[in-house]
Amino acid sequence: MNKLSIVAFLFLMNVSTLFAESPFKIGLSGSVQGNQFGILLPMWVSSDLALVPAVEIKYAETVGTDMVFGLILRNYYKVEEIAPYFGLRVGTAFFVPSEENEIDNQTRMDWIFGPSVGLE
Repeated sequence: MNKLSIVAFLFLMNVSTLFAESPFKIGLSGSVQGNQFGILLPMWVSSDLALVPAVEIKYAETVGTDMVFGLILRNYYKVEEIAPYFGLRVGTAFFVPSEENEIDNQTRMDWIFGPSVGLE
């Protein structure tokens, strides 16, 4: 998994460099933490509203893999050095069990719906 972490990091660095030179209002956010990987692609709809597609993968060797695909609507309170936001998050999560998992060995799909609050 370390090779995958390095590849994900290099990919995010290259893509963020491309978007930094672009005149479009679009961003890129990524997270790599152990066996968890996430990518957010905020697209500004107006000066205080962003539509954010999201992809997240969580992997546990003997349990399985969670894959999450979602969409977040963020409304920013103030856009300054620190920009607080609130919004809604919707998506779907897929659980694919590991072959070693004898207890929870069925593939499942769950729906996600809830608030999204944070600072950037």
